[in-house]
Amino acid sequence: VSGVAEDRSGNLYISDATNKRVRKISPNGVITTFAGSGRAGSDGDGGPATAAALLSPAGLAADAEGNIYIADPLALKVRRVGPDGIISTFAGSGQFNMLPQDGMPARDPAIAAVSVAVGPDGTVFILDASVCAVYRVDRQGRIFIHAGRPELTPSSCGFAGDGGPARNALLNPANLFANTPTIAVDRAGALYIADAGNFRVRRVDPNGVINTVAGSGEVGTTEAFPLTPARSARFLGPQGLGVNANGVLAVADLRSVVAVAQGSAARVAGNPAATEPGDGGPALNASLTGRGLAIDRLGNILVADSDNRRLRSVLARPPQISASPGVLRFTAAVGGAPPPPLALAIGAETPGLAFTARVSGGGAPWVKLSAAGGVAPRVIDVTVDPADLLQGTYFASIVIESPNANPPSRTISVAVTVNPGQPPRLAVDRENLSFTVPRNVAARSQTIRLDNAGGGRLEFRAEAFTNRGGAWLRAAPSAGTLLPGRPQNIEVTADPSGLLPGTYTGRLIITAGSETRVIPVSLLISRNDRVILLSQTGLSFTAVAGGGIIPPRGFEILNVGRGRAEWSVSAQTLDGGSGWLQLDRTEGFSDGPPAVAPRVEVRVNASGLAPGQYYAVVTVDAPGAANSPQVLTVFLEVLPRGSDPGAVVEPAELVFTTLAGRSPGAQEVLVYNIAERPKTFRSSAGFQLTQPAAGARIANLPSDAQLSVTEPNRILIQPFVGALPVGAHSGTVNLEFTDGRVLPIRLRVIVTGFGTPRSGWAGRPAEGCDASQLLPAVISLSPSAQVTPGWPVPLTADVRDDCGDPLDSGAVEVSFSNDSSVVPLQRIGGGRWTGTWVPRSSTDQVVLKFNAVDQSQRLRGEQVVHIGTRPRQDPPVVAPSSVVSSVSPSPFTPLAPGALISIYGERLAEVTQSFESGPLPRQVGATRVLMGGIPMAISFASPGQINAVVPLAINPDTIHQIYVRRGNTASQPVNVDVASAQPAVFPGPGGEQRQGRIFVVRAGEQPVLADTANPARAGDRLRILAAGLGLATPSPEDGQPAGEGAVVMEPVGVTVGDVPAADVTATLLPGLVGVYQVEAVMPSGVQRGSAVPVVVTAAGQASPPVTMAVD
Repeated sequence: VSGVAEDRSGNLYISDATNKRVRKISPNGVITTFAGSGRAGSDGDGGPATAAALLSPAGLAADAEGNIYIADPLALKVRRVGPDGIISTFAGSGQFNMLPQDGMPARDPAIAAVSVAVGPDGTVFILDASVCAVYRVDRQGRIFIHAGRPELTPSSCGFAGDGGPARNALLNPANLFANTPTIAVDRAGALYIADAGNFRVRRVDPNGVINTVAGSGEVGTTEAFPLTPARSARFLGPQGLGVNANGVLAVADLRSVVAVAQGSAARVAGNPAATEPGDGGPALNASLTGRGLAIDRLGNILVADSDNRRLRSVLARPPQISASPGVLRFTAAVGGAPPPPLALAIGAETPGLAFTARVSGGGAPWVKLSAAGGVAPRVIDVTVDPADLLQGTYFASIVIESPNANPPSRTISVAVTVNPGQPPRLAVDRENLSFTVPRNVAARSQTIRLDNAGGGRLEFRAEAFTNRGGAWLRAAPSAGTLLPGRPQNIEVTADPSGLLPGTYTGRLIITAGSETRVIPVSLLISRNDRVILLSQTGLSFTAVAGGGIIPPRGFEILNVGRGRAEWSVSAQTLDGGSGWLQLDRTEGFSDGPPAVAPRVEVRVNASGLAPGQYYAVVTVDAPGAANSPQVLTVFLEVLPRGSDPGAVVEPAELVFTTLAGRSPGAQEVLVYNIAERPKTFRSSAGFQLTQPAAGARIANLPSDAQLSVTEPNRILIQPFVGALPVGAHSGTVNLEFTDGRVLPIRLRVIVTGFGTPRSGWAGRPAEGCDASQLLPAVISLSPSAQVTPGWPVPLTADVRDDCGDPLDSGAVEVSFSNDSSVVPLQRIGGGRWTGTWVPRSSTDQVVLKFNAVDQSQRLRGEQVVHIGTRPRQDPPVVAPSSVVSSVSPSPFTPLAPGALISIYGERLAEVTQSFESGPLPRQVGATRVLMGGIPMAISFASPGQINAVVPLAINPDTIHQIYVRRGNTASQPVNVDVASAQPAVFPGPGGEQRQGRIFVVRAGEQPVLADTANPARAGDRLRILAAGLGLATPSPEDGQPAGEGAVVMEPVGVTVGDVPAADVTATLLPGLVGVYQVEAVMPSGVQRGSAVPVVVTAAGQASPPVTMAVD
């Protein structure tokens, strides 16, 4: 890069000789090709400049009419590009034919132009260093000698003529170090010449008299202080020149920039001894190699830094630094847990601007900052700790200081309102636990997190109970103390040893003070050794009509059983045609238990799609697995043309592990520009250190670039550890885009002690490292990312301990500041954990907390991410706790083939319609419900509820998926447990839940309800209406009314007041769907009462108790 110019609109132009192009940078930072196709040549006149050929574009200039002039010395021409983008030859013949003579047409002679400048009257000046002369071209297109004695002999170059006519002077514009000299013109029409071979800058006044304005003719450098008489200054080889509106001359002198004004000279930028580029710091500390130079409308000096291959700016005024938001408000309670942290974004006009951050004064120790400074752009987490605060409102200030900024400091207000203390309150992160295993496997464990959501101390006790199968469930620890903000984990273990295939249920009862929580637990032991799970239940994509490339998404296929599960994958788009969704593989296998699960990558192509929402379903069929098929839903939103949702960076966080003193290798991130137009970014990088560490730095290449819209943009990031001490260190690479957005890429660098790396994996820490904490790295979400309520959001974390070892046991879960739900993540191997979150509401900011625990090693750790939300979308939404038995609606109770269930959610159907008898439809309006890939018979549908029948062909003792399709939309699937049977007794008339629909049948009398008016007596025949008893034979089709004599296949039992009844039979009730009739003889020995409990059992499962009256 040697040529720089600015036009009247503020666009910058730079000569890119290597690529044989001239590039244009718009005021908002977007770079495009302005001239040159990349071909070597000099043709293309009369056509678009971007289609023309250039040989060696060098100096550039702009006139007041919008023309851009391009000096092309090897082509022996000066080209001109008009405001219409059409290129032509302005001067030079392109042939070695003759030197210019006064008054001849400018296009006739040979001119090896290296620089060009335009005077205030439109005169164009051209420097031909090969003959050591400057020409001028008037507005009539005639050329004249302006300075020097152009001849094709060595005697035409030298030094002579100061004080006389410039036409008689000798010039020597080039030397060994400076081979791209330039010229410049001031507002008065005076011409300045970089006379590098004479180590001077010469000036030709409007009367044609030449003089030296700077430079002694001796080789050297000019210091910043004190000021040097301009004609005593020393240069290495002045090249780029620029003159501002006040007549100040700027000179690019290889390793520095020198300013000349009022007879004095001083170095204003560059330090020959510097080794770092120095962006964001004082210009005098920067390392640069200046060739081309220009001064823009704001007075900033623009330097073409050839060695660093970038255009640098020496600002005329200090850059602004910003901090947002200006006020941080927290709410807490006396003695309560700290509120979620808030993000403070530090920005600057120029990247790399160093700053410090501190809490003003010493009176606010309750305010903590995640970093004490860094370089902008940067995001700092601000937290408050109310532990020592009484009720009231407290104020503090955060001061951001940057000596090189304007203003040099910013103050941010912090306010925390401390409300009255709350009593201790138990919070449990899980509503249920489900274990799905094959036969004869080792015990499996999951984790439940307990917290004190109030204040004070809270003693807890945890007890495990099972309904059958012995003591297969246990929990540890069984007791403890909960303090606000200090959660405890309970490891819940299910041990299937010695149990036959089937579904086993139990419960974990947690008691804390006056509160009791019951956590249902299911253990499903499948007859089939293979059980598949998908790491995601939904994928969402955002595109822009006519926009750039969309980041791919993916999911893993896990076999949580054993053996090999072969599978195939297919995709069905629900609208928009079949071409917008592609899979990178359609078949494969998963071994169980998995070391690392195989991944399927999903890509979308929005070309040709109109703005709107589109849906698809991906199905994984594994014929040898117990719970095949498994599905996930795909959501695509195409935004209107011109939209810009921002760039996407993947992964959002990198983890490096290395030995002390040894820097790890580089890793790659991909930046996707999904907008319609290119954009550029600039970056800053650094560690977040409390103490300096010599040599510790983070490098990223490129550090600034234009983002392509047709392919991912790769950035290599490498930390250099220098003297970083042993431990875990955080760092950030901040990408600041031309649209004003800032995306931080988080880094976690784990440095372990000196030693021999462990075998098997390069970069592993030394033997003997003792881990003390877990370090979750969130790789799927960038801070400040935007998510859409109602659409699935992938949550993926790379979890390692501070010895660098991956977490492949224990548990990882995610909690949310705007939702009480918790998403447990599934282990996919290699320390990766993943899951799916469906946001339910829109808020300005959501704080996600990733919690990791390894109970066996007593390790834990967390990571916090702040994100925002977009307007919500309208797909059907079903929560996992909202699929229940219609007869006994208890969340997380296993379902059974043929059972009547209710599904609660949002936007499930567009109509409200019920069906009293069969056959039941499989679609109501535009709504269908699928379970295990089978359409379910529907008895009722409304926007908020669907009643349906579990397919009879569903495979029991494992987990299955249910999802809702409404027209061209689809919900995210939810997992449900399925047992062979799950009995439930219908409630009595009027919906009385305790009184069961149990009738007394006596000879010669009509059946009557066994209530207080008609109590049952020993020997009476009982008729009980129930659901969920499983398969019967002969079996009706799904949704069809039962015929006569359909006998339940599983053994059924009845107890009344804990006394078994005799002569029990169970059949499907003829003419109805999913209703069973159980008959039994009322046993003797039952204690009399108006509410005697009755329980129906089948396949080892017991119904929730109902009551009847007994005499």
